[in-house]
Amino acid sequence: HKLNENVALVLDVARRQEQQNQRRSDLNQYGAGVAVQWTGQQFFRLTGGRFVRNFVGQQLDDAAGSYWQLNNLWQLDARWQLQLQSGRRSVLSYAAQSISQLDTEHSASLSWQFDQSHQFSAVASQLTSRLDQISYRRTRSALGASWQWQWAQQWRSVLQLSQVRQTLAQSPDRNRLELAAEVSWTW
Repeated sequence: HKLNENVALVLDVARRQEQQNQRRSDLNQYGAGVAVQWTGQQFFRLTGGRFVRNFVGQQLDDAAGSYWQLNNLWQLDARWQLQLQSGRRSVLSYAAQSISQLDTEHSASLSWQFDQSHQFSAVASQLTSRLDQISYRRTRSALGASWQWQWAQQWRSVLQLSQVRQTLAQSPDRNRLELAAEVSWTW
């Protein structure tokens, strides 16, 4: 619902039926938030609420908690853009012996549009996952840089380099350097 030209109230309702490793789960989310366009250069959106995850046909208690999604985007000038994001959500777990996980993620990115063809970005992010809503945690922190090159109207390339640190409960930390390259064609 739009309150005025710059502010809107947001209603967030979702129901998903999911399955992982022959285990079924239903997720219900109910929340609200606000979206604000303060100036032509800044957009802010915050939604939050409660979720309930039911485990269909299993002898497990429902998992419930809060979720949120925050996004703040600043177009600092014609070439520079800063984006801050934070969120928490319930997802199905891909870990063995686990059904659901609570993911909390924070990230900040700074982008520089050199010209119409080249964009450079720096990103810092952290993802913490709590399996089955208990004390077992997995944390992934990353620092990265990327270069996007629109070398023709329909062709684009992306090159990304990241330093990643993963921390698991009662396990040694894992550090790695990741390099990813992508070439895409759009018709």
